[in-house]
Amino acid sequence: DIARLIELQKPAQEVRLEGAPVDFDETPTVATEASTALGEALRGCRGSLRRLKLVSHRFEDADAVTNVLQAMAGSTVLEELDLTNSNLKVEGGLALAAVLRGFTALRVLRLEDCEVEDEGCAAIAEALGESASLEELDLRNNDMEADAAQVLARALLGMKALRALKLDDIDEGLDPIIEALTSMGKEDVLKTDDDDEDDDEDEDE
Repeated sequence: DIARLIELQKPAQEVRLEGAPVDFDETPTVATEASTALGEALRGCRGSLRRLKLVSHRFEDADAVTNVLQAMAGSTVLEELDLTNSNLKVEGGLALAAVLRGFTALRVLRLEDCEVEDEGCAAIAEALGESASLEELDLRNNDMEADAAQVLARALLGMKALRALKLDDIDEGLDPIIEALTSMGKEDVLKTDDDDEDDDEDEDE
């Protein structure tokens, strides 16, 4: 099984697990019981793991998400965490926020389309407030609103190394973020869905 494979790869520097395509019943790719074994395997290589990519996974419930994320709590070497298109939901966003503060080496955090919503985005943003090493943050397609944008704007002031910030265009809600980035001389790091569409149009021409 997956947990056994990770055990055999110790000390692992990268773990990449992609979920199966969605079926009619939306069968979970990470069941609660399996998440316990997966969490234990990840905990065993926490001291060496630099890149963790769990892309397009469907966790059975909040406990399954928590079991996996808490396994990495306290990691001082993790540099990249990619959970793109995995259904963390609000509870998973809060669980992630609880462990993010200890990720002192984190450079890349990708959370596009993780269903964490405004509450989860706010908690994650607040937890990243002292992430001086963070270079890339992707929070697109999570229904972030103005409240979370305000929290993120304050947190950005501690992200001295930030090079790319990917967000949905929420109209005036982005104003505090733009102001914060401008004060840091980093107004060019913000990328929205509108920017992506403009790039696609340029390529078509």
